[in-house]
Amino acid sequence: MAALPNPPLIVADGDYDIKVDVGHAYLLTLKGTWNGATVTLKTRNDATGGYDAVIDGAFTADTEQNFRAPTLILRLTVSGSGGSTSIAVGYTKHFIKGN
Repeated sequence: MAALPNPPLIVADGDYDIKVDVGHAYLLTLKGTWNGATVTLKTRNDATGGYDAVIDGAFTADTEQNFRAPTLILRLTVSGSGGSTSIAVGYTKHFIKGN
């Protein structure tokens, strides 16, 4: 497990954690050269102390996803990366009324 690097660029297999605010809406973007990589979005399960994959949260190509953060930590688990994998990660908090 490691914090998402700065700048937020994934180049190797592993777990990358992102700190977020519970209950707030976010836009997650994953864009770049995938070279066979899969990125799985997971959320921390406070009851078990582990991480659970989000339904439909496994990506193999550029994506933009809106979601509401259920916990303080999101995890991106990367597998199958290749030598040219370079995926930029963006996560932007939506500042809208009621958020």
